Amino acid sequence: MEETFTMSIKELERIKVLAQVIDKKISQVTAAKKLKICDRQFRRIFKEYRNKGEKSVISKKRGKTSNRSIKKTIKKEILNIVSSHYSDFGPNLANEYLKITITLLFQQKL
Repeated sequence: MEETFTMSIKELERIKVLAQVIDKKISQVTAAKKLKICDRQFRRIFKEYRNKGEKSVISKKRGKTSNRSIKKTIKKEILNIVSSHYSDFGPNLANEYLKITITLLFQQKL
């Protein structure tokens, strides 16, 4: 049974360039320039591609939440404050007032 992978255009381009290097049509340095990455990064990607195949080109971050994302509970609380107190404000003014409100809330909790 075959596996199905979803790839971005960037990942498909990487596979094409990696295949050209394997066929010795282009050098690793040229391939790195084509992909706009440094030689060392290309060698790392190339080594993983030879060991694991096309699946290695797919981003490992896909489907995971960002490290910089806001927790759902905090986001919900912020949206409640904005909708109840600042619903008629523009985004910039609401942002300024929200910063003040959050600062005051943190000072009260300390």
